[in-house]
Amino acid sequence: HSALSPVPGLHRAMPARQMVCHAAKTKAKAKQPEADPSVVQLLLFPIKGLSVPANLYTAAEVAVVLAELALVDAGFSGDWVRIGVITPDLELAARNLVWFTVFAHTITAFLAAKLAPSRGMSPVLAAVQGFATGTLTVNRLQQTPEIPESKR
Repeated sequence: HSALSPVPGLHRAMPARQMVCHAAKTKAKAKQPEADPSVVQLLLFPIKGLSVPANLYTAAEVAVVLAELALVDAGFSGDWVRIGVITPDLELAARNLVWFTVFAHTITAFLAAKLAPSRGMSPVLAAVQGFATGTLTVNRLQQTPEIPESKR
């Protein structure tokens, strides 16, 4: 056999019209750009193949929790307005942001609890971490390989 001769049994006659349609479909598939991920996808799902050292990831989780605590303090204590660090309008904005964060982190807590069993983690612990750190926990769970059901 030469490199250009057809392999017996693999060559199949294809009508000319079908061949043109097949070529057009193949070209269209090859030229389709990948869809840009939405903001929600970027927040809830990790960038595949991104490797972050565990200690840096833990530091990010701690920073998120500390920022949330500072936001709660700024929004509800009244101290920050009293000493002049923020205005009453900013205190109200902080309060509203706290309520939004509670709502968003409740959703991520449910997502984390749903993902946890397939990754060999307690759903309760994952939900608590998901509520505290938001999408960071969901991303960490997404990066953790799934455990086959036979080994759970």
